[in-house]
Formats: sequence, C-alpha cells, structure tokens
Amino acid sequence: MDTMNRTIRWRETALISALCGFLLLGCGKSADTTATTTPKTAAKPLPVAAVETATATLSTLPSPKSVFETNNPGKNPFFPNSAPAAQKQQPGEAPKAAAPKANLASLLQEGFQGIFGTANERMALIHNVVVEMNKETIIPMTIDGKRQDVRVRPVRILKNSVTLTVAGDSQPITLTMAQ
Repeated sequence: MDTMNRTIRWRETALISALCGFLLLGCGKSADTTATTTPKTAAKPLPVAAVETATATLSTLPSPKSVFETNNPGKNPFFPNSAPAAQKQQPGEAPKAAAPKANLASLLQEGFQGIFGTANERMALIHNVVVEMNKETIIPMTIDGKRQDVRVRPVRILKNSVTLTVAGDSQPITLTMAQ
C-alpha cells in the first residue's frame, strides 16, 4: 500500500511539473510574431484650447443628486425589512406583543408527505426533507411569511404516523397520514 501511494505521488509530481513546463514555454514570445507586428505610434496630444473648453463645460454642469421615493414615508429604501424608528421600542417601555405565530403543528401536518422504508428503518418525508429516526433534521419552512429552519427529531415512526419533538417546544407533535 505504501509503494502504491509513492507511485501515485510520483505521477502527480511529474504531471504538475510537465504542466508548469508547458505553461512557461507558452508564455514566452516567439521570434516569428515580433517580425510581423507594426511598431506603435505615440498618441497625439490634444490642443490646449480643447482641453480648456472641456474643463469649463464640466465645471458648469450641476452635479446629480440621488433621489429615493417611496409611497411609504416610513420605509427605508436601503433596509426595506427594518422597522421604522417610530415603531422601534424605546428604552424603559414594555416590549410590544409579538404577532400571533402560525400553528407549527398544522404547518408540519400540511407538509407531511408519507412514510417509507422497512419496518426496522422507517423514514418520514416532511416538506421534501427525509427525517430519519434518532437524527435531528432541519426542515426549511415558511412561517408568518418568513423562511425559517425548524429543527425536528423523530421520537417514533409508525406505519401511519410520526411523532416529532421540535427544538424549543417541550410537547411532541404527532403527524398522521391522510386517509
């Protein structure tokens, strides 16, 4: 096995050396191409009057200004998903109540596509992600209009149902096959 590794290394080294040699040979100029090229002439300078006229014209033009218009005056065009300053929490205020979250169990149930595999090694398909027994899996979902990764770990996968624990939730969720 050791001689095989040496042979492979020797072949790799020889191949790299040959490629470097070809690259170096290809970068040089040959004598044939220099004889056929014509010598370059220096660029003609512009008249002084033309340069002064162009400079005067450019200095009189107004400089353009950036204009950002939106129908919503509180929306920042550079950070459209940020909250306006008026909606941000001020120090000393109680935190504002969050919008009601979508029911995660119903979203998982909607995306539950089936169970497959042998009786000893069953797997579930949820939102096009294969979920295996005793392995934590990340399922990308859209919750409240935002893409979120939900971490799930199956507790039990039966013939027609799967029981999952979701990261951050103490209660297991049972998903059943639609009849």
